[in-house]
Amino acid sequence: MSLHLHRYWLRCLAAGVVTLAMAACDKPAADVASSTAHKRPDPSAAVADAVIPATDPDSPCRLLTDAEVRAVFPNAGPGERERTREQYGIAACVWSGDFGRFVAQTWEAKGNSAEQEARGLSSGFVDPLNPAASNSVRYESVAGVGEQASAIVETQDTQRGILTDVAMLVARKDGQMLVLMSDDLTHRDRGEALSKLQSLARSAAGRL
Repeated sequence: MSLHLHRYWLRCLAAGVVTLAMAACDKPAADVASSTAHKRPDPSAAVADAVIPATDPDSPCRLLTDAEVRAVFPNAGPGERERTREQYGIAACVWSGDFGRFVAQTWEAKGNSAEQEARGLSSGFVDPLNPAASNSVRYESVAGVGEQASAIVETQDTQRGILTDVAMLVARKDGQMLVLMSDDLTHRDRGEALSKLQSLARSAAGRL
């Protein structure tokens, strides 16, 4: 992932990874405008225009069937392609329901391992003023998902420096990064949450 994209993604992630506030990521952060490689996105664009049903074979929604997602989140609606970050190389599909949101994203890998990518993304939800916060995050190696995979399941704990609930799995396969995120799984048993992420990621990685 380029430095510009990495900075943008971390800022977006900090706005509310795997929480209901993930919708805030639909508008790129202001610092993206400083890049000469991209034009500033129109901040007034309606969010509804950014999420469209997936009908093309290249949609990231092809990575998981609605049935597979509903096996974990029974009331999930159909997957919808989210286009707001495609100009930055991030393809995304969102399943929504009374459980919140479940998101699958992909982008081109730039040399990082899955755990390195997960550690970079974790900077968006740990307290930068707490030197020990980064050591509070547990990175779980996940077998059988792509070439390598790392998962994080943590609940908000300001004393440990974790600013929000997060359930996320990052996998690398064939030069692509796959990221799954949920704002519901953190409310379940941690072992169950890790198992559900692994199951969904196996299916998605098989279709990368």
